[in-house]
Amino acid sequence: MKTSFNISPYIKGTLQGRQTPDALATDHFLVDERTKLDWMAYVSQVGRVLDFHAVNGSVEGTWESFLLSDVSLLTARIAQTHRVQEYNQFITLYEALKDQEQIHRNKNYLPTLFALGFEVATLIDAWYKMSKQSFAVSSVATFLTERIQTVGITNVSTFYQLYQKLKRKVHFEEPNNLHLLQQLSSVWKFNPLVEIKKQEQNTTEEDLLKQIQKAGQELFQLPSEINRWAAAEFERSLQRKDMPPHIGLMATFFDLFREQQKAINTITKRHLEFYYQSVLQSQKKPALPDHTIVVVELAKGVEKLTLTKGATISGSTVEGEPVAFQVKEDTVVNAAKIARYFTLNFPCDDVNVGSDTMILGTVSNFNEIGNTSWPIFGGGLSTPNWSPQPFTLGWAFSCSDLLLAQGTRSLTIVFTCKSFEAELSGIDFSSLFEIKLTAKEGWHTAAINQVQYQADGQLKFILNLAPTDPSIITYDKKIHGTGYDTTWPICAVTLTDRGKQQFDVLSKWSVDKVSVATDVKGVCDFLIENESGKLPNTAPFIPFNEPLPGSNLYVGGQEFYVKCLTQLDLTIVWDKLPADFQEYYSAYNTYYQEKGDKKQKASLNLTSGSVQEQPILNQSFKAKVYELDGDSWKAVSKEGNNRVEYCLFTEDPTKSVTSAVPQLPLVKNAQKKISLKGPFRFNPQLQVYTGLNNNLREGFFCLSLSSPSQGFGSVDYPIIVSTVTMDNSAALMHNARLVKLHKLPIKPLPAIPYVPKMKGMEVDYQSAQSYPLDATSNFVKWYHLHPFGIEPVPFHEELPKLLPTYPAQAYAYWGVESLAPNNHLSVLITVESKSKSIHKASPDDFIFEYRSAHGWRKMLVVSDGTEGFQRSGEIRLSIPTDIVKGGINLPESFYWLRCGQS
Repeated sequence: MKTSFNISPYIKGTLQGRQTPDALATDHFLVDERTKLDWMAYVSQVGRVLDFHAVNGSVEGTWESFLLSDVSLLTARIAQTHRVQEYNQFITLYEALKDQEQIHRNKNYLPTLFALGFEVATLIDAWYKMSKQSFAVSSVATFLTERIQTVGITNVSTFYQLYQKLKRKVHFEEPNNLHLLQQLSSVWKFNPLVEIKKQEQNTTEEDLLKQIQKAGQELFQLPSEINRWAAAEFERSLQRKDMPPHIGLMATFFDLFREQQKAINTITKRHLEFYYQSVLQSQKKPALPDHTIVVVELAKGVEKLTLTKGATISGSTVEGEPVAFQVKEDTVVNAAKIARYFTLNFPCDDVNVGSDTMILGTVSNFNEIGNTSWPIFGGGLSTPNWSPQPFTLGWAFSCSDLLLAQGTRSLTIVFTCKSFEAELSGIDFSSLFEIKLTAKEGWHTAAINQVQYQADGQLKFILNLAPTDPSIITYDKKIHGTGYDTTWPICAVTLTDRGKQQFDVLSKWSVDKVSVATDVKGVCDFLIENESGKLPNTAPFIPFNEPLPGSNLYVGGQEFYVKCLTQLDLTIVWDKLPADFQEYYSAYNTYYQEKGDKKQKASLNLTSGSVQEQPILNQSFKAKVYELDGDSWKAVSKEGNNRVEYCLFTEDPTKSVTSAVPQLPLVKNAQKKISLKGPFRFNPQLQVYTGLNNNLREGFFCLSLSSPSQGFGSVDYPIIVSTVTMDNSAALMHNARLVKLHKLPIKPLPAIPYVPKMKGMEVDYQSAQSYPLDATSNFVKWYHLHPFGIEPVPFHEELPKLLPTYPAQAYAYWGVESLAPNNHLSVLITVESKSKSIHKASPDDFIFEYRSAHGWRKMLVVSDGTEGFQRSGEIRLSIPTDIVKGGINLPESFYWLRCGQS
């Protein structure tokens, strides 16, 4: 058996329940409990009032400086000068000043609160000055100098600056010891002049007081640290070989006095024994076998060990007496071990004293038995074993509307909630939230322009993204981390520190729907094609392959078609436009006019009102707009009416078609804007595409050149050139005759047909869409952001909660390695004997759960020897077969259990 396991010598067995209270032990109350440290600290204090008489009999001070010139007496003085009572008073005053109303009502408490903090600095400085009086105590001076320079300067400066900031907002009397800060030693580098930055002037009194409470805690930790060091240094000083004679005699005296002290301390025992035996006539009961818990550590290579009922385990007591225990029942020992320990608790006067927000904590060295302890469910101040950790808490959703590649982008998100109106009074929503979006380089923190809660239960956010902000792209686990199961962009809303204070209110909200509206200007990175293929949008291009009616330009992009667009504006920047098309095409217009006149004269059927070819004017060039709708193209009407033709240049014949053309991508004075009103066909599941193809059912607009019928004159140009040339030849021959006839005019040659060329194109658009969060919704996903990770929330008949909810008031999370499912797990809990009862809890107040593939599930507690964590004992749990490793981003290498306190 000895080769299979070892009994750890560092873990004490716990005796059976209902132990005799410590107060009834005969040696619990002693007449004299003082130690050598107490006596020597007392001697150093007495030296303050004992006069020192010179040889001539005159009084020259006291014995204090002489006594404190020795390291033993100085460290004893420092070690026994505690500030526990003052710290408790500091916290009590803070509790009376927690909110803004209490600050002004109880402002007379503020001088005392700050005086307690300033007193810490003056006390440490007094120790420092004592240590500088003699070279014999240089070790104390060295330590104090290092702690003052490393921690003290910062702590005192921060506390004093917060005092000045609050003083400017709340008028109260100065602390009575403020002037003593001016007398601090130069090592403190104390500067009474405080400069308050502009951005700090808007800090509220409530926020300042929280900072003061934190700074005060850090300030009070410094003397406690010095106390501990001084106590250890005192013990070391008693072992030195160069101890002064008077100190050696004093230490020897206290060693001898210890024997007298032992004799004095027997009075209590003898008195109680007389009372129990002679007065009460109490009889001692026969001894009962003790029960203990044995911790078994398997040797390497041993997977399990069976301890049969009745097997004997032997050992010895602290005094060396042999002792043996028998195993009560057959027990299978395996290698299961708790390897991770986290805590999570919520605001509660008893569990989480001094905090108004959630606290996530990590416990270390929890498998070691020593002098350190920690709160089972976390909370309170840090201990050597437990420390609070930063964490994330909030919610997230994903949908296609969040795809925002570029430009000036405004995003309006509205969460329609079912909340408790009575609990919302006085809440400032502007500072409760932080929003992040999936961007190209990672998560981008968006600028929140406005947060508003409306009476109808709508929580509204307005976000602004500048052109210099990164593109908002679809979720990519390589860039944004794991935890999400979506192909759309994600918007994550997390609670700030102030928001976590409102968790109790916000966690009660249910979300009925999410509405997303976008207003985007200046998109220039999208797909442009004509019949010849793809066209660049970064350089001038010819939009129409042949500038004749029926020639098409295609504009598309995933970002436009995954949203429900309400409006889309195409802003076109034309390159090298004529000053006036009517003048540019004057030769063409003359030709069309003469051609029409000839036709009218040649045909008897034509009247003066017959249709003729129209002249080319500024407003003549038009295009029809279509959108791809399944297998066909559907016409897009203009601004909701039946007009489907859009002018390419201008609709006003009196205006020039040219104007100043700024540089792309930001077009401020565009030459032509075509505004299209929705709704348009869209598909939230539309994947990225690189061009027009037969498989697309949506994703492109088409600008089809529709008028004039002659296009830009490319077909008529050679005919007109030939006609004008022949007419001019005839005119020259006519004008050359000797007979004086009326001279014919020489017609100008037609200009080369203008080839339409775009210098660039931008798209502005608006969209709006609402998503109900129920079982019918397929185009939005909802997530809860837990302190340990991300949890997808499926949609059922019941509406999802805005925030993750926790049935218990506090949790302890245990990560177990080498666990064997379908077995028992025994957990030894050692409770500090001085621990206060947790809510006077009973075992029924705690719930144990395990992590399965379908979330947290309740598990069976076979036995609870701790009676609800009220005393040390063993908790035996039944491990189900469906327990899994990891979950909600908990470390994947462990099985996870949690205990919740209701």
